[in-house]
Amino acid sequence: MSIKVLYGCMFSGKTTSLIAECEELACRGLDIQAYKPSVDKRYSEQFIVSHNGESIKAITIDSLLDIPTPVGANRVIGIDEVHFFDSQDRERQIEYIVTLAQRNLIIISGLDYDYRGEAFRITSELIEASHEAMHMVGACSTPGCGGPAYRTAKIARESANKRFQVGGAEIYQPKCLEHFIEHNQTRGQSAEQ
Repeated sequence: MSIKVLYGCMFSGKTTSLIAECEELACRGLDIQAYKPSVDKRYSEQFIVSHNGESIKAITIDSLLDIPTPVGANRVIGIDEVHFFDSQDRERQIEYIVTLAQRNLIIISGLDYDYRGEAFRITSELIEASHEAMHMVGACSTPGCGGPAYRTAKIARESANKRFQVGGAEIYQPKCLEHFIEHNQTRGQSAEQ
């Protein structure tokens, strides 16, 4: 089988695409099981929910190693917000996903970069291990721009240095590269004052 990774900035349609692909494969008669990180309680603890309200039932886990080995083959395993699993046991988690993908289709969505522009290694390493990777692009939220957004800017002031802060539009915005750099430079200057 294979690994497919949907990656990009926030508000680029990653979770919506994950849900749509899982639902389409379920309609074809495949057994689907979806997982989400236990820290993501934004919309629901029992469902993966996109920013536009679409959802699919899911099991919350603390590590990718918590995904049970499926009995049989040809199952579809959906994993949302994979960047939240970027921890010290990253290599073991990736090896486990590669092993699961030998007999199952794994569809993964996650951020490729944090709000500082630093790569989430688990996402980039899963992209390297994947059979298919789709770079999802949002629209820059800067007024008058609307260009292709490749990064996620943090607009909230609280917990400014915390890499993992679960949130939505109240904390993050998609930005094109030019406005992402401009935003972070302005944010850095105001933090120093």
